[in-house]
Amino acid sequence: MKKCRKCNVNILGNTHTCPLCKSVLEYDEKDIVHENLYPNIEYDVSKYNKIRKVFIFILILVSVVLGYINYLTYSGVIWSIIAIVAIVYFGITVTYSIMNNANIASKIFVQTIGAAILVVVVDNVVGYRGWSVNYVIPSIIIFANLAIVICMLINRMNWQSYFMYQIAITVFSFIPLILFGTKIITRPFLAVLTSCISILILIGTIVFGDKSVISELKRRFNT
Repeated sequence: MKKCRKCNVNILGNTHTCPLCKSVLEYDEKDIVHENLYPNIEYDVSKYNKIRKVFIFILILVSVVLGYINYLTYSGVIWSIIAIVAIVYFGITVTYSIMNNANIASKIFVQTIGAAILVVVVDNVVGYRGWSVNYVIPSIIIFANLAIVICMLINRMNWQSYFMYQIAITVFSFIPLILFGTKIITRPFLAVLTSCISILILIGTIVFGDKSVISELKRRFNT
């Protein structure tokens, strides 16, 4: 019988990872049960790929049509760029965040980057005023951090799976400070607040996570 040291539970079946925390199980070869008691959920991969290709083709077609309409009716504003970037963001949301069976924290991270790019493009197309970098991007990062924390609280048995994405968002939160240092950001309050909140949340996770954080880092980096 296999055992997960982290969850302190015994596992039957051919799985080599814990179904609760995804850690590698400890076991003796003589104790392996050859009947898979945790069958994998299968789906039609070819059908999924066809649907995805059709979906992407439709998005490309709509983008081209909007670009052509903008060209024919051009009056000084390239509004099609906003529409195309929004379509790309929508495509990422559907194909990665909805149709992809990925960790919810990775979806939050991808959505954060996509939303940040979208607002910067909109700000530049409509006439740059700096609201995207001064207010919106820092706010997006704050909400992403809070979303990760909420995920950890809801899924406390497997909160470690969100930790690396929390680190990534914390690193991402320093971008507004860098932009402030390069004079791109002119209203630094939210930029500083974003970095402070991210650091405090990360420190809190490390303090309350205790040995679990160390174990997760060792597992991720194979040390």
